Amino acid sequence: MATVLSHDLARAMGEIRPDIVAGNLADTYRGDDARGCSGLLTDRVSWVFVDTVPEDAQGAFADAYGPVAVCHRVAGPDDPTPKGPDTFCRVTPEAIARAASDLIDDGTRATAVNLAVSYLGRRGYRVLERDWVCAAGTVDIVAVDPDGALVLMSIRHRVAPGATDHEQLGTVAVEAEERRAMRKCCLHRLVEEREGGDQPWESTRFDVLGLTFTGGPDVRLRHLVGAVSWDSD
Repeated sequence: MATVLSHDLARAMGEIRPDIVAGNLADTYRGDDARGCSGLLTDRVSWVFVDTVPEDAQGAFADAYGPVAVCHRVAGPDDPTPKGPDTFCRVTPEAIARAASDLIDDGTRATAVNLAVSYLGRRGYRVLERDWVCAAGTVDIVAVDPDGALVLMSIRHRVAPGATDHEQLGTVAVEAEERRAMRKCCLHRLVEEREGGDQPWESTRFDVLGLTFTGGPDVRLRHLVGAVSWDSD
């Protein structure tokens, strides 16, 4: 049976995602023999529990794929409550590190979107949808501002302990390809609402919200209003 110990997983994670660190990751033993490891990995915003020898996951999965490791998001370092289903992967340091990294990224993005929605609500915006999907792509948030304008928003986030306002400015840059995609998404949205008989909007624009998790209780946020114009490339 494959064995992945805490130092194996820490090494693989350091090579794949050096920004993700171990919490209480430790080896597990049967008698004097180390059989694997379990514990927490985090980017300091989201937390994932990893067990490289889950006793209750070895049956059907082991029969089909060989030994498996299990990961799932948890509420925090002091709260083991799962925040989603288990993710199973092969028992190799690289596979476990990638699975944990994906879960952490999903959790941190969800936190960023939740904070963005809270921010918008306090400023009088009405959020219509999250992760709205159309033929041209996905829009993180569709909202209506206090003046009645339809706003399509891109949410950017990063984890940067000790970041300054100047360092955060890069999180709101919009590349040409994304500008074109956002304009197409807007047209799809307007057509969809017209066909559905929804009310027309006073105007339409594209915003970017950049959030930086600085490693403490504060989150730096920058709201770029009108980040993309209809006339830009």
